[in-house]
Amino acid sequence: MRMKSRILTFLAGTFLVGLCLSATASAAVSEQAIYTFIGGSTAADPLTKLVYRSGKFYGASTNGGAECKCGTVYELAPNGDGGWTYHTLYEFKGGSDGLVPVGNIVFDAAGNLYGVTGSGGAQGFGTVYELSLTGGKWAHTVIWYFGEANNDGNSPDAGLLMDSKGNLYGTTFSGGSHFAGTVYKLSLGSNGLWNETFLFDFDGTNGYAPEAELIMDAKGNLYGTTFSGGTDSDGVVFELSPDSGGFSETVLYSFTDGADGAQPQAPVWMDSEGNLYGTTIFAPGGAGTVFELTPSAGGSWTETTLHTFGLEFTDGSTPAGGLTSDGKGHLYGTTSQGGEDYAGTVYRLTRGSDGSWSYHLYYTFPSGSSGGNPSTPVTFGAAGNIFGATIGGPDNGATGASVAYEITP
Repeated sequence: MRMKSRILTFLAGTFLVGLCLSATASAAVSEQAIYTFIGGSTAADPLTKLVYRSGKFYGASTNGGAECKCGTVYELAPNGDGGWTYHTLYEFKGGSDGLVPVGNIVFDAAGNLYGVTGSGGAQGFGTVYELSLTGGKWAHTVIWYFGEANNDGNSPDAGLLMDSKGNLYGTTFSGGSHFAGTVYKLSLGSNGLWNETFLFDFDGTNGYAPEAELIMDAKGNLYGTTFSGGTDSDGVVFELSPDSGGFSETVLYSFTDGADGAQPQAPVWMDSEGNLYGTTIFAPGGAGTVFELTPSAGGSWTETTLHTFGLEFTDGSTPAGGLTSDGKGHLYGTTSQGGEDYAGTVYRLTRGSDGSWSYHLYYTFPSGSSGGNPSTPVTFGAAGNIFGATIGGPDNGATGASVAYEITP
């Protein structure tokens, strides 16, 4: 969240001429704001991916709430008239309960919700929390305080991954023995308490400052990105593999700030063939990339740049949110800037029968009341419509609202 806010502030006033691309937004796509975040006692700055569960959407905001405007967890429920109703599930108090929720949230099989705050807590370095629904009300419990253990990570920027056994995995932006960030696991003990297992400690050469959630393959290997570090200090994609001593790391790719881009800020996505896909937010002559990493015999990986974003209004820029698959051969993502009104875009990548990918500017936000500046991934509803959130901001002389949106093909 720290890097995101700095980058968005910089790009909000940047209108450089970038790559002139032929992509245009689809005329058949329509968008509507299903909720406008007004701040104050309700949510503001929705910087987490919306989670779709049982016909409702759930998310967290880094601002808002009646207590101290330290962030909220919220629900958007259909109201029966085609609209949506907002409910605050929890308002952070800014003390031992944490403040500024970051990253995505996850649910377990029993319907309990888990998330992360970037600061606050007993040591001031953030928390992992649980929200449980009891008697129609959501009860908040901190299940881990960062800074409690020796060489524990701190100040997380990413949310959580849950495995099939209910264990939670995450990353911290800082902390560890090299102050370069960590990977951790939380497991529920028989005594009802959660225990942390320290999985990996970054040292700069193998990655620095992870800001994104992890993914896991069928063998239990973890994959992720770091914003910096690696051979050229431009970020890495890494794999953590379980072994007899815990987990061992392999740097799959170090970005060079060349045509491959630099500074990955979002998670990677893996297809059924084991290829990895992700985004970077910088590139020479452009404003980020979409990349593919393909495994080769002998353990090496080959990087292919699928798209380089420009700063021109005909394309988006700064794809901070990462990628979401629709399960039909398409990958969707958002850019926080660019588009016809410089208010951000939704883009789509389609894989052809020959394995190549084509890029399409799917939707460009018009700013104003329709929202602008999305920096989180999209989510698909039951009918295949696209949902997400925008943080709003100044766009080409206008001010975009902070909204939850629905895009209908």
